[in-house]
Amino acid sequence: MLMNTFSRVIELVKSWKIQRTLFIILAILVVSMDVQSCNTAGLWHNPQQSVCQYVWMFATFLMIAFPRQISLVTPILYCLTLAMPGVNATCFLFSLIASMFVAGFYDSWKYLLCAYIVSLNIMYFAKMAYIPLTFPCFILISMICGYALRKYLTMLEENSRAKMDIVRSEFQSYIASVALQLHDDVNNEITDITLLATDALYAEKSDHTKESLEQIIEHSRNALSKARLVISLLEQAEQKYDDSLDSNIASTQFIYGSNGNNCMTLADFLCNIRARLQSERKICEQLGYYGSITLNDESSGSNDFAVSAIVNGEKAQCAIRMCSELLTNIRKHCSTSVDFSMNVTVDERECKIMCMNSISTLNKFGEKLVFGKGLLFHKKSVERLGGSLKAQKDDDTWLVNVVIPLN
Repeated sequence: MLMNTFSRVIELVKSWKIQRTLFIILAILVVSMDVQSCNTAGLWHNPQQSVCQYVWMFATFLMIAFPRQISLVTPILYCLTLAMPGVNATCFLFSLIASMFVAGFYDSWKYLLCAYIVSLNIMYFAKMAYIPLTFPCFILISMICGYALRKYLTMLEENSRAKMDIVRSEFQSYIASVALQLHDDVNNEITDITLLATDALYAEKSDHTKESLEQIIEHSRNALSKARLVISLLEQAEQKYDDSLDSNIASTQFIYGSNGNNCMTLADFLCNIRARLQSERKICEQLGYYGSITLNDESSGSNDFAVSAIVNGEKAQCAIRMCSELLTNIRKHCSTSVDFSMNVTVDERECKIMCMNSISTLNKFGEKLVFGKGLLFHKKSVERLGGSLKAQKDDDTWLVNVVIPLN
């Protein structure tokens, strides 16, 4: 508690206005002490003392605007004051200590050493043998205190900067994860809308209904183009922040739609992926795509063990999204005259997805296909989680094998 309060006070002191205010208070204190000491000693009648007094007042006020430069001049000025006959320089000692503190704070070791050497020479030629014994002590103590304070403030700044870097990196990781999942959800649903509307358009005979379907198709295609543009921009942002993402994205706890929970039971995962596959199968059949979608549960042990087994939530979500992406690609690129197949195998350690379908340059409506970057993003996501995604083309057949570790 005490250290936190001290740190806040130091941060406040570091601000420009507070610094200048403190220097002004310091100058007023020095001048008032000098005036009081001179009045007490009756030294205002001494012209040399008066000149030195005014010079020190002026130098003290200059420290407000030029703390580094004035703090380096004061050792020489102090020695010149000591060398002048009939001058009591004791009242100037407070200004000297303050200037040494400022010099140490600004880390002016080389310049201060030069000023110190010049000061010792002045003392030597002025035959003040006793002064060099105490003078270095005041300089070193004040300078070390200022240097220690500056180092402490630097450490606080570095710690604060490191914390901000971690927060920034985690936020970039969060943005990348959410962007990928939003891309899947929005892109896949818009694609389904386009395909369903196009399929209904070919079967519709009413002109009014055809016009409405054509508008739906046009708007959905425009939205799909904009979604691809957003993904291109996100890909550029990912390349820009690639280093920070690679080093810290694995530690992020943000998962889109996970309610802050980064784990789930194996039974819940099987239930979720089974429901997703059934939903995707229904859409495929509505569009005339009939194939084999199989989910194999190879978890060992009893049902109680399967219920209690825990899998990583982010990796489980990645596997579910991967299935949706592959089936969406089938609806876009697969010919309805050829069957497709997807085999999903799940156990406690990993989820394996094998998908095979035909491909062509035209879809079932005779339109030229536009290939996106969804699979590329999924490949990066799977590899980041420790899995693998391999895709190969054999004549007109597209084969994809995905392995995603669940723990």
